[in-house]
Amino acid sequence: MKLDKYDRMFSTYVRLKERISGTELIKCCCCGKVIHWKNSQNAHYTPREHLSTRYDEHNCHACCEDCNCYKGGNLPKYKAFLKSKYGSKEVERLEKAKFQTVKLSKYDLDEMLKFWNAQIKIMTK
Repeated sequence: MKLDKYDRMFSTYVRLKERISGTELIKCCCCGKVIHWKNSQNAHYTPREHLSTRYDEHNCHACCEDCNCYKGGNLPKYKAFLKSKYGSKEVERLEKAKFQTVKLSKYDLDEMLKFWNAQIKIMTK
């Protein structure tokens, strides 16, 4: 099953959710660079090839293109960000979760898509 439409909507949801209050800007979770949310990317701490964490909001945050693409995710700084935001136990959970097998049905994915769409509408009013 192709996941492109789900990935696009989840990315939009994550990046909108992480805007600095009252602005259209985000702060890169790795380097702290401030950019427009539309110019940011949805970075995955554990790679998105792992379906178990692909749509986990604790695994995905707004990031600049430089850190996400050209610095290999800037993982040491991403990990430090996650530890400060969620604590070490959550980082350990994410690192272990990538080894779990998860099967998402089309129904599951469509339900998530409905939620993200609804949240995006609220955030863009």
